[in-house]
Formats: sequence, structure tokens, C-alpha cells
Amino acid sequence: MFPRIGLRIIKSSIAVLICLTIDIILRLIDPEFSSIIFNPFFAGLGAVYSITSSKENTRKLAKIRTVGSLLGAIWGIIVVYLGLLFGYLLHLDEHTIVYDIFKYLLVSLSIIVIIYSTILLKQTSATFVTLLTFLSVSVGNRTELIPALFAFNRAFSTIFGVFIALIVNVFTFHILTNKNLIFLFSIDGGLIEGQRELTIYQKFNLNYLIERKAKIYIISTRGPASLKIILEDIDLNTPLVCMNGNATYDVSNDIFSNVINLKQESRFILSDYFKKKNYNVFYHVISDGTLQIYYSSLNNEADTEFFKRRTNKNYRNCARAEVPIDLEINYLIINVLKKDCVSVLNDLYSLELEDVNIFVFNSKFIPGYTTIKIGSNLSNKYSSFMKIYQPKENEKIISFVSSSSDYEIIKNSYLSFSLESSNEDVKDLVDYVIPSSNQDDVVKFSKKLYFHKNKIDKYKKHD
Repeated sequence: MFPRIGLRIIKSSIAVLICLTIDIILRLIDPEFSSIIFNPFFAGLGAVYSITSSKENTRKLAKIRTVGSLLGAIWGIIVVYLGLLFGYLLHLDEHTIVYDIFKYLLVSLSIIVIIYSTILLKQTSATFVTLLTFLSVSVGNRTELIPALFAFNRAFSTIFGVFIALIVNVFTFHILTNKNLIFLFSIDGGLIEGQRELTIYQKFNLNYLIERKAKIYIISTRGPASLKIILEDIDLNTPLVCMNGNATYDVSNDIFSNVINLKQESRFILSDYFKKKNYNVFYHVISDGTLQIYYSSLNNEADTEFFKRRTNKNYRNCARAEVPIDLEINYLIINVLKKDCVSVLNDLYSLELEDVNIFVFNSKFIPGYTTIKIGSNLSNKYSSFMKIYQPKENEKIISFVSSSSDYEIIKNSYLSFSLESSNEDVKDLVDYVIPSSNQDDVVKFSKKLYFHKNKIDKYKKHD
């Protein structure tokens, strides 16, 4: 099956067509004037270079191409006329091989100065384009235009093509969108499964949705450190609902908010129990805007692996120390052998702590171990989401979930979805089970909902 022709390809073709059409119009008006100021080759090249799938990236490339073309043209004029001046002073005939050798030496030495100038001007991203334009002006002029006019032609044509690219990239072929939809994506089991990163397809299309003004929120049991790694290529403009709703996190400003901690009484009861059982506990504390992890020892290979994956992050610090009494604990984690899990859980339930939630996961990295996470039952992903965004009356929440622990989100969603690979309990709760186990289809389905006006009710579950 052949891949579909994407929007970037179509827009590139349109931009080049506009540049070529302008060339025809100029030549019809005044052929001589047209040949002096405009070259469709350079204009088309500038347009194709600048068109990307993202408006933001197009603007960045447009700036690079514009700055590089101007710098290259200026340096080209300077070096060409310096060559002519020195040639005149040294009585060199510019039509001889001796003059060419002198000129090429001058051009080669100028490369050092030009590259260094881009460093001084803090325009290193434009170095390649600067050199490309410079070489085109200084040694690539095979026309009858004098060097100054050729440099102008080269720079103007390229910048014109860049300008056309910026205009073309503003337009979208998706006219009808469901802008009243709010998308909530669960990370584990939703956007990723097994792999530790998003696919290229997911990155491209999530950014595409964001660029088209879709409201996208990420919900997860994970902390912000691992989420930032997973989402580093996504231009997310909304806070994260993280740590199972124990806090929200503003990625752009690295700030926690809406933090819900364990009650101190429960904290001390749990600490005493784990000390008696000689279990190492990873206490997660949010203090001074950072997530700090305290632990006593690394008792097993699951603890060691957990620790390794949580060090060397400037927004997550690990300390082998007791948690200061005046600091509240956000949540705690212990790693136990699978064979001991039931016993530990029975002990925890026997403590009769009514204000805590207990979650159990298979260890992601070390087989044979179970991870137990304990946090406040005053928090859940939905209530935390509602603290960062209040849906308007006409807005509808569309959720993509993977666990029955997301019950509050499912209950309050206009439409809820899960993959075929999700647990049976969550598949019984959601409105529609996507007939696929491929995480790419979660994003594909969200695009389908967003870009098909008034065609979403068919997925609603009818009891």
C-alpha cells in the first residue's frame, strides 16, 4: 500500500507554482527587468526549503533562509569587489587562470571570516544558507548580470520564495473542525505500551492537532520527569495531570500546582509499618517547586533500577535520608517480590487508612517484582483536570483511557475510548473500543473525531 500524499507535499507544490507563475507574469510585463530582479529557481528553492508540517517550524526555517540569504549576498558582493580591486592593483587580467587562482584563494579564506561572523551574530543556524548564497554570488554567477545585481537577484528571489511559503503554510484544508472537543489522553496503555517513547506518527499528528487549535491534555500515573522525556517533541501548551492526579505540572514553566499530599497521620502509620517490615520506601515530596525523592536503602534489584532511572534529572532529586517531619509526602512507592505482594496488601488494608488510595503495578523493568504506590484518595485524574480547565457548556470531553482506575474520567466524558488491548474491565466501561492494539490508532481516531464535524455521536454507547 502506497503512503498517502501529505499536506506538506501539496503545499510545497502550490508554493512552487506561485513562484513560477510570478516569473511568467514579470516576464510578460518586462522580460529584461524580470531577469534582473527575479529568478524562479532560487524562489522555488526558498519556498520548498521553508515549507514544513508545522507553522512554527516554517517560521524558524524562513528566518534562517532569509538571514542566510542576506548575509551571503552581502559577503558575496564584498569579496567579489575586493577580488576585482586587488586584481586591478596587481594588474591581473580577470579572464586568466592566474586571476581565477587568486580569486578562489580569496573566496576560500573568506569562508573562515563568514563562518566566524555568523557566530558573532549568533546566527549559526543560518551558516549553511549563508555559505550557499555566498558561493553562489562569488563563484556561481554564470549570467551577464554584474555581481551586485546578481547578489540582489539571488537574495530577493530566495526571500520572495520564503515569503510565499509563509503565506501558503497559513492555510489548512481542514475547514470543519470540532473545536468544542477536549481530548484527554492516558499515557500508559493509551499512547504508549511497552515502548518508552511516542512513535513518529504520534508526534507528527499530535503536533498537527495542537497547531489546529485542538485542546489536548495528558493524564498519567507517571511523574513529570518521565512524562517530559516522552513528550519532549510535542508542542504541548497545556499543564500535565500527573502522579494519578496528585498534582498538575506546567511544562513550560516547570511548576507544580494543585498538589494533594497524604495526611500526616497516615504518613506516620505507613512509615512505621514499612520500618518494622524493613522495606525501603521511596517517599515523593514536592517542595520548593521540585519533586524530591527520599529513600533509606536499595534492598533489591527493582529498587536499584528504580533509583537509576530517577537520578541525573534537574527536576527530580534523590536523597538517601529521612524525610524532614515538616515536609508533607505526596505519595510513596515500594517494590516487593510478586510472591509477597498479597501479604503486604493485606497488611496495608488492615491498617484501615480511609484516606489513601493503593495502586498495584507489575514492575516495568524487573520481572518478578510488583510496585505498590500509595497516595491520597482525595485526588484523581478527573478532579485534577477540572482544576486546570473548566469546560464550557458546549464543550465535550473525549477521553482515551486504558484502566478502570480512570472511572471518574470515563463517567464524566461525553465519549470514552480504549484500545482492543486494554483490560476487559475498562472495555466494559467505555463508549467505544477501537478495534486495534496499535497505539498510533489512538491519535488517528482523535484526528477523525476532530476533523469530522457533527459525526461523533455514532460512537456513543446506548444502554
